[in-house]
Amino acid sequence: MTTSRRRFIVNIDNLRYMRILFLLILLIINLIAFCQDANYRMGATNAALGGASVTIADSWSIFNNVGAIGRITGTQVAAGYQNRYDIHAFQVKAATLSHHFNSVTSGISYFKFGDDFFNQQKISLAIGNQIQMVSLGIGANVVQYHIEGLGTKRRFALEFGGVAEIFPKLYLGAHIFNFRESKYIPTNMKAGMSYRPNDQVMINIETEKEIGFKEQFKAGIQYQIIHPLFFRTGLSTYPFKSAFGLGLLVMKFNIDYCFSSDNNLGPIHELSLAYNIHS
Repeated sequence: MTTSRRRFIVNIDNLRYMRILFLLILLIINLIAFCQDANYRMGATNAALGGASVTIADSWSIFNNVGAIGRITGTQVAAGYQNRYDIHAFQVKAATLSHHFNSVTSGISYFKFGDDFFNQQKISLAIGNQIQMVSLGIGANVVQYHIEGLGTKRRFALEFGGVAEIFPKLYLGAHIFNFRESKYIPTNMKAGMSYRPNDQVMINIETEKEIGFKEQFKAGIQYQIIHPLFFRTGLSTYPFKSAFGLGLLVMKFNIDYCFSSDNNLGPIHELSLAYNIHS
């Protein structure tokens, strides 16, 4: 083998190692941010409101506050996708199904972050009930971590939450994820308020605290421009993130999109689709 050929092969190998190292660094940075998000928030509505969704009862409540699913009526199915920083290894996929029967609402959800090299998956079962103006819910989660070549680990976590309409047009919500403090899974607590002066406007504020990390403040506004079209905007701190989004009602479909920007890592696009099978 000639010297030039050897140098070419060495250069190719170096490029491969550099690419792997670069992806590992990005993965570590993203995981540090991801670990501060133990409630696995999903849904473009949630994202566009800066994550201030603890009082919202919709198809994504099983991800954002299990205590709100008691307010859901009928049967709803939803799917969502996050494009984080346009890096394939950081993509997120999720799906959920909720069904109301008798006096309770049950739900099941699936969440996946990552690719074949590294991924985190979560399957959740939840049940909720509304008594007068108060909705309560509890969920059980199996969280799986997989790293290529190192194997797979699974952990179990419980969550609990609630939403209450304390005054007409004013809602309070609270949620805790992993309240039994299962090992390797962050414990996350949040509480918030929503003021809805009419059918067109919703103003949300929320604070979130994960044990071992600084608390986050989140705020969001939703405005119904015309009957089928919603505009949303929000922000969150630590790290600072701004978000904008649109929602469209088409017959029984809810189509939602959000663009958010993380100052540390870059833009995130999220698209979610929900279908109300019957009310």
